[in-house]
Amino acid sequence: MKPLRMAFAVVIAACTTVAATGQTTLPRPSEVLNRTHVMFQWLPVDGAESYELVVVVDDGSGDPFAGAKPVVSATVPAAMPRTIVTEGLSFGTEYAWRARGIGRRPMPWGPTRHFEVAALPAGFPDVNISTTKGYPIEPGLTMFNLRSPAGLFVGGLAVAVDAIGTPVWAVNIPAGVGDLRLLPNGHVLYESNGHGIEATLENDVVWQSPDGYNVHHEVSPMPNGNYLALVHEFQEVPLPGGGTTTYNGNRIIEFDHVTNEVAWEWNEFDNFSTDDYDVTTGTGDWTHSNAVVYNPLDNSVYHSARHLSRVTRIDYATGNVVYMMGFEMQSGDADFGDNLFSFQHAPQLLPNGHMMLFDNGNRRDHIDQTNETGMSKAIELAFTGDPPTSAEIVWEWTLPLYNFAVGDCDRLPGGNTLVVGGITSQIFEVAPDKTVAWSLETPTAFPDYLIYRAERIHSLLLPIPPDFNGDEHVDGADLGLLLAAWGDCEQGVYCPADLNNDGTVNGADLGLLLAAWGS
Repeated sequence: MKPLRMAFAVVIAACTTVAATGQTTLPRPSEVLNRTHVMFQWLPVDGAESYELVVVVDDGSGDPFAGAKPVVSATVPAAMPRTIVTEGLSFGTEYAWRARGIGRRPMPWGPTRHFEVAALPAGFPDVNISTTKGYPIEPGLTMFNLRSPAGLFVGGLAVAVDAIGTPVWAVNIPAGVGDLRLLPNGHVLYESNGHGIEATLENDVVWQSPDGYNVHHEVSPMPNGNYLALVHEFQEVPLPGGGTTTYNGNRIIEFDHVTNEVAWEWNEFDNFSTDDYDVTTGTGDWTHSNAVVYNPLDNSVYHSARHLSRVTRIDYATGNVVYMMGFEMQSGDADFGDNLFSFQHAPQLLPNGHMMLFDNGNRRDHIDQTNETGMSKAIELAFTGDPPTSAEIVWEWTLPLYNFAVGDCDRLPGGNTLVVGGITSQIFEVAPDKTVAWSLETPTAFPDYLIYRAERIHSLLLPIPPDFNGDEHVDGADLGLLLAAWGDCEQGVYCPADLNNDGTVNGADLGLLLAAWGS
């Protein structure tokens, strides 16, 4: 046995003992859920060669299964006493369920269990879906957040719908919700009420950024488990004729996911000239930064300053600016890209080195645009040079209506592009030839409804990456499997225990497993 495996032998034994005492959340579900995609899981039965799962509407009687037609009936392989159900369940309904093993003959049913799928949140709108025949659609669900400036509901709604617009997950967040995304551990990450928040699908908070930082617009994950966030920063700036004025700028903060300490930061006031500002917005909201994301391909942080019409690439190792792309302004600090976009949102670096971003177009051609003259676009930029010295638009799609605020665009794995018209409360899936393959819209647009961002997710329920044995718990059994693979990954071969994909199983992977312990 390798020394490290020996060192952890006691830990494994202790964790195995805990598992043997029956300290488990199984069977499940047995609570109130806010989704119709549900993981059913039960204790294994000796001698079972398969399992049978049955779910019925709970009529409140002593035997809800008597004469009831199942809404779910599934046969499950013996190796997995669990299954994910994605059809048959509805919001606002109580259910009863049970499972039994199947050997040479059916075994006795296990106990009857109960759960409820709560009603959809008040104010939840129907959505309209349109498709174009002959154009493939990226599979999966569409996750997005809804706001209602007109007050049709309180706060914000976090939502996932299927391809025909049927809601499968919905939660009301009274303080509002921005920048919603699904994490690899099955949790969601969003911004709300000045905090970055990681929560379960039931919105049980498992991490929150510390008080005293006014987090806004975006909080994004990093490969090391930390979170990047935009926070407001106010500074007094001298005026040319004397006196001072207050600029509202920003810092980028990397919060340590465990300690909540600041692990890295970058300040706009240290890197942007305060001579630069947009004359239409003034200095009270100087940069209005709206996006920050780390890209491991080039170890860089990408930052979007809406009111400067500027995207900045920052070298993470040094904090130095690699380039400033966008409008030429008073300082002359912009390196390239004048008039490629304006008042943009959501820059995203693609695997081919190109960049997608949402061009709101408020100051296209350096002219104030109106609802009559304005155009908003999803654009793909290609760079020249390393580091880049110029950029050009190589693909673009113009939205049907001008969106003067918010918006998003993501290149999907199959080649289509998911585009959000936030003010018009629409989501489009656009084919490479610019045909709209699929679209979603709420009954009315701003101010009744507003969509901030959206993403296409493969599944609402994701396996926990360190859960190597698939029992939905990260525990001593998974630790044993990780240690058994210690240092043994073969180059070019998929290795599940290599959690950070660095080509070997080592202490970094152990840290990620321990961070998910008990999930």
